[in-house]
Amino acid sequence: MSQEFLPNLPGFKAKGTTVTRKTKFFSKGSDGTIFCKDDPNALPALDGEGPESMGASILSIGTKPRGKETNQMPPVESVNRKMAFQAYFEETAGDPALEEVRVRKVNLTYFIEDNTIQIVERPSMNSGIPQGTLVERCQVAKPDGDGIFMPHDMKLGEILHIFGRNYRLVDADYATRKYVRNELGVAESAALTVPRDAYEELRKEAEPGGDAEEWGKYHSKKNANKDFMAASIGRFVDNSGREGFIKFGNDTINFLCVWDNTTQLYGDKMQFSLKYHLADDTLEIFSVQTANSGRDTNTKLLKRSNLPKRMDNIVPTLSDPVVPDYVHWTDLYIGLELSVFGRQLRIIDADAMTREFYQDYSEPLGPSIIAPPPKVIKFEREIPPPTGYGSEADSLASCSGAIRPCQRKGDDKTLNFFAKLLSGGVDDVDRRFVVSFYMVDGTVKVQEPPVRNSGFVGGLFLSRRELKDADGEPYDETNLFIGGPIQILKHRFEVLGANNGTFKYMEEHDHKFTRSNAAASIAKLSRIPSFNDQCNNGEILARFPSKKLSLADFRALCEEFGMYSNTDGMKICDHELITMCRKSGDTTGAVVDMELLIDEVKVPGGYRFY
Repeated sequence: MSQEFLPNLPGFKAKGTTVTRKTKFFSKGSDGTIFCKDDPNALPALDGEGPESMGASILSIGTKPRGKETNQMPPVESVNRKMAFQAYFEETAGDPALEEVRVRKVNLTYFIEDNTIQIVERPSMNSGIPQGTLVERCQVAKPDGDGIFMPHDMKLGEILHIFGRNYRLVDADYATRKYVRNELGVAESAALTVPRDAYEELRKEAEPGGDAEEWGKYHSKKNANKDFMAASIGRFVDNSGREGFIKFGNDTINFLCVWDNTTQLYGDKMQFSLKYHLADDTLEIFSVQTANSGRDTNTKLLKRSNLPKRMDNIVPTLSDPVVPDYVHWTDLYIGLELSVFGRQLRIIDADAMTREFYQDYSEPLGPSIIAPPPKVIKFEREIPPPTGYGSEADSLASCSGAIRPCQRKGDDKTLNFFAKLLSGGVDDVDRRFVVSFYMVDGTVKVQEPPVRNSGFVGGLFLSRRELKDADGEPYDETNLFIGGPIQILKHRFEVLGANNGTFKYMEEHDHKFTRSNAAASIAKLSRIPSFNDQCNNGEILARFPSKKLSLADFRALCEEFGMYSNTDGMKICDHELITMCRKSGDTTGAVVDMELLIDEVKVPGGYRFY
């Protein structure tokens, strides 16, 4: 099947395309004139064929024979072409101790269109020499006056004397070599070497990284001497606006400012540091942060720029072409209200260098403005009354935190007492309660043992909590003793007894529980003169032949001598009576051995009683 019948599928094209271009017989010159191309193969011969025909000779008028040098213009087809050469010239150095001559490399371009020459020296960093375009594009006359430099004068190794300098051509690019070889008929020569430049090698050794040019591109500053040298050869620079730098250099003056914004909602009083650059009359304003201010550090309120005195003359208009008036250092003083784009900053202080600067110019600054100390607001914490839910400690804990930590006060011991209700009615006479005191946190819990057919359910009477007495002091373990009344909220109780573990713990810690100290209780009895006399003459033992006395009889004996009371701390209470009974040998606390008691009264510390 022939390919001309195949379809053009995506990605496959069976039919090839032929590109046909029309032959151009005319061309346009640099001055815009249209002329016929001087190519014998472009047009058919008028009288025969070949370059020797009549037509070819007409079109070839003005062409030069190949291999012969002439001062005529190059062929027309070479218009808009140029020749690029590499050259160098030598000049004496300013410091003969470092080098004899300095070799400067340039790029020389010859434009065949109009026989002009341009010489450009590639700039190198930190050279200290004005570089760039050394010779603008122009026609250069030969030093002997024999016309201008022509293409056949551009040969490798030739020395061109141009404007007082001797440029030697050392190399050319590929297109230039081809043009010189084919069009000018000059034999191609090898590239020449450039003389050694001692100063350039010294700079490469001094610069880090080995490549001084690449390193200096990013790590060097502009050389001010370069502008001076450029001005010395006629390239003047604009030095207007440098009076401040010439006079003051890089000196700055510094002030301390305050911005008071306390009149606004959430406003604050902030401090700023104003730095004035004397070289160009510009300002910088930085924020001065204090510890724990909550703001970002090293923030800048105003970047380095001129600060206008008024905001209405910043942009001049055609109707009012005013010149903006900027803040000058002569306008600054202590106490000045400086408007910084909507913020009123007040200058309150300056450093020592700034004060010396103004003193030298006979404009001394005033004293520093000391801001009054901020008013310290002392907040007094007001404790709200209890909410009624839980204990008073629970209400206080809600004021300090959501979670109340456990505070350990004492041993992990629970003291259990038996009590009766005094504030109840007739039906509450026979009700008995268990009062538990927790030593670990000083809390109290009251429970009622259930009694069958009593009419009361029993169980928990008061949940575990901290209690306070009538004076507002918290209850402690010394408030509970046998025979003593206690006030629990609105109820009054009387303690009737305690278990053996409670008595034993209180006797072991009798330095804290003074009513469980038997020696202190006997000392109270010994201070009664009548009781001592009867003990010494044996009357008391004579009254009790069995030498054993019940708790009720022992209480009656103390009442006889006026030493019994559950409310007076100087007298003996029921708890002390039980303690003396337990110390005499009866662990139940129901019977006391009077013989041992009287012996202890006669001889205190005899240790027969313990």
